[in-house]
Amino acid sequence: MGNSPATPEQLIPIQVGTATDWIEIASRTSTTSFAIKANGTIWGWGSNPSSIIVMGSSTYTVANPTQVGTDTDWVTMSVGVEHILAQKTDSTLWSWGGEKA
Repeated sequence: MGNSPATPEQLIPIQVGTATDWIEIASRTSTTSFAIKANGTIWGWGSNPSSIIVMGSSTYTVANPTQVGTDTDWVTMSVGVEHILAQKTDSTLWSWGGEKA
């Protein structure tokens, strides 16, 4: 994922988007990925279960890196199957998404 148009398999390495300021990446499943940019924003792409990337959206697949929310003070994250935990610069911990039963 991260290439548009999306393909089920990418057999050779390709650049994801055009940005060059990524500082952290995370993925829990083979279909959803997240990254934090140097400006403190979180970006996601791939499957959008539980509206984990585009909050409140029924869109199932996000083909290109898309900013999650508008906050600019994220420093680290951990990604679950359908949820994400992220920490801000003030050391507060935030979570969103859901889990399948």
